[in-house]
Amino acid sequence: MAITGFWHGGVTVSDMETSRNFYRHLLGLTQVSDRLVDEESVLAVTHAQVAGVRVCMLQVPGEPVYVELIQYGDGAAARRADHEPSTPGHGHLCFYVDDLRSMWRDLQAAGVESVSDGPVDLSERIAGTWCIYLRDPDGYLIELFQGPRYPQRTPIEGE
Repeated sequence: MAITGFWHGGVTVSDMETSRNFYRHLLGLTQVSDRLVDEESVLAVTHAQVAGVRVCMLQVPGEPVYVELIQYGDGAAARRADHEPSTPGHGHLCFYVDDLRSMWRDLQAAGVESVSDGPVDLSERIAGTWCIYLRDPDGYLIELFQGPRYPQRTPIEGE
């Protein structure tokens, strides 16, 4: 048995409108759907003790990959993620961008919080590479990366 592909990454949000606006209008993802899921079988997968879950699927431009925003119930019980990048059990989403410094100026003007003081030049590792970690409206970590696409490689035998 083996994984055969990657479909989406999910982020639990406290307020769908705020988060959807962040991912759509500030990061540029495209909304594909937004619906209330209330089938018992679907709620059983996450063991959700709510009447319904609002799910918004957003596509990464030009990629067959999605970000799934999930709001359980009315979102009132949700709390902000106050973890650091080094906190075990937490993660981040990473997106390629064309002009990180320009995008960061726009995000800063919109009040987006970053982990670093701004874009970091990673050219000592890979020439022309810039990176920043920032937080979505609920504190989930987002990495924006400007540089060459991660290389495709042939799997090492026995991996």
